[in-house]
Amino acid sequence: PAITQRTGSSTQGSVYWGIDAPAWRRLDAFESNLYERSVVEISHADAASAMAYTYVIADAYKNRLTDEVWVLEHFRLSHLNRYLSQFPS
Repeated sequence: PAITQRTGSSTQGSVYWGIDAPAWRRLDAFESNLYERSVVEISHADAASAMAYTYVIADAYKNRLTDEVWVLEHFRLSHLNRYLSQFPS
């Protein structure tokens, strides 16, 4: 899955607070050059908007995206094991 920056668009996600520098380095390494850490505006029904980092697919890799809807359960059943095998334990 990937997100792209598009004015007026939105996506759902989770916000994690208190990420320290070593954790950011691990996240950046995990996301690789396929994604760029970007600042976006976030909002929540019960709170004012704020700014947060997210990983957005890099322009060089946008051609990998399709219009197909990404479904977590399909990914888990069909692709997760192969995906995880790329990373050392």
